[in-house]
Amino acid sequence: MNNYLYITILVSLLVQLTFGAPNYINEYNYNNEPDNCVNANRTTVYSYLEGYCNSGSIALCDDATQSVIFQYYDNIDTCTGYIKNVSVPYNECSGTVIYNCTAGVITPPGSFQYWYFNECDEESLPFQTITQPLDSCYSYPEDDSDWYFASYQPSSNTILQYTYFDYHGVSGQGTSVETSSEEKTPSCLQMFHTQTNYIQIATDTSCINRQIITQYYP
Repeated sequence: MNNYLYITILVSLLVQLTFGAPNYINEYNYNNEPDNCVNANRTTVYSYLEGYCNSGSIALCDDATQSVIFQYYDNIDTCTGYIKNVSVPYNECSGTVIYNCTAGVITPPGSFQYWYFNECDEESLPFQTITQPLDSCYSYPEDDSDWYFASYQPSSNTILQYTYFDYHGVSGQGTSVETSSEEKTPSCLQMFHTQTNYIQIATDTSCINRQIITQYYP
């Protein structure tokens, strides 16, 4: 690892110690044509704690160059055996993804969020969060075979209704088919409803060893 990377990590840690709120790297995904990220079609947002080893990579925020630096390693568990760096500019649409950094966890209105904890004695903050929209049809970026629709239940103030839909191609034959991007616009039709889950909203955001809690942002 070169001197620049050591300096970047040191500066990142000093910023966290000085201001308290750690940085998170946010990956915004969109249902759009490539290189045309439109907010109305934002789907899943993956956020990672800066400096955390995530399956063989560590992400760092470099405000000096306004970019996210991804460091890749041979060992996916310990992030050792440095391979290379990849730098991605802040807030630029690349494919169907935008990256940026924020101080603390993002809390976008009209969404719910999973918080993933590791060992609380080592780190009391979630090492990863996944943010999903409410009242909007969306899919996970790595798999568009299923579509989802979630809504908040005000009567209990603690439950999210999470409904799953199979994606059916425009042919209506019940299986995915090759179509243009325009034809793949999600519809989440009731006729394709497959499953409903009820997810408890956490009333306490304290760290729980190796657990997942859910947050709601009206």
